[in-house]
Amino acid sequence: MPSSNEVCFLEEIAISNMYGTELEKKHVANLISYLINDPNNIEKIVELAVVIEEIKRREITHMDWNCCFCDKCERFHSCRIKWYRGERQMTQYCCSYCQNFDRCLAKFQKLEKSRRIVSEIFMININGNDDEVELARNITNNITDLDCLIKLGVLAEEIRTREITRMKWNCCPQCSKYNNCRIKWHRGEKEMDDYCCSYCQNYKECLEKYRKQAAKEVRLIEDIFVINLFGGDDEVKSLGSLIDNMGSPQTIIKMAAMAENIKTREITGFHSHCCFKCNDLPNCDINVERKASGEAETCCSYCGHYRGCLDKTHKTGRSMEPEK
Repeated sequence: MPSSNEVCFLEEIAISNMYGTELEKKHVANLISYLINDPNNIEKIVELAVVIEEIKRREITHMDWNCCFCDKCERFHSCRIKWYRGERQMTQYCCSYCQNFDRCLAKFQKLEKSRRIVSEIFMININGNDDEVELARNITNNITDLDCLIKLGVLAEEIRTREITRMKWNCCPQCSKYNNCRIKWHRGEKEMDDYCCSYCQNYKECLEKYRKQAAKEVRLIEDIFVINLFGGDDEVKSLGSLIDNMGSPQTIIKMAAMAENIKTREITGFHSHCCFKCNDLPNCDINVERKASGEAETCCSYCGHYRGCLDKTHKTGRSMEPEK
């Protein structure tokens, strides 16, 4: 059973466990442990309140109005949260300790809904086909109806997936709205694909992961293309055995190293040694693979400076030596 002091922090524990990062969870746990032994420590109480307010704003309310947006907070000049944030140069967002917070939050959500509608209509007009633009126009004629808002959201998400993000990962239980999402419900009724949508709180993070994965896949296809087109018979034959073991990270590294060697030999003629400018130099997997195979560690296209160095070489008409 939790102690009486722990009971006082049940909301904070729940919010940090559900929405906080690992660092925030640890921070909240440390503060609560401290306050159980010293419940009157004002500085720790304020610090805990600030951490929880940051999590609430980022993950739940998304309200980015500054204190004091409504100019009505009674604690505006004596608020300890405001003081704590000011000392640490943190943004002074409106917080839930203000007596007008719920009213301001309702206004914010109403404005945010209007902004989202305008954003969706704009996106549909730019990226949709004629039929979709016409459908959006018909929907917006009755925009106050909830079903119409859902239809607009579904239409916008379909176009966004098809024309902009290309991300076709399925909606998953990590979404806080997974069991009561109206977009998910509407798609289910229409037997549409249930892709992850931008209304999910994890969407930006998932999209970033998807783009990184997509970039790796594009790079892999490019390496296979280079080896097949410019490689010798032995290299093409070796590629076949590598493709058979594509699930191994080491296989992908071997393929990248082979493709880079062929590019240097057959395409760029760029034989400069890999140099200290490369951020990956201390732990580059391609260089490790080259050392193991007794190959030269020439500059490769995975370096962020590669394009600039290659352009300099082409302009001077000679192989550029690495800078000392």
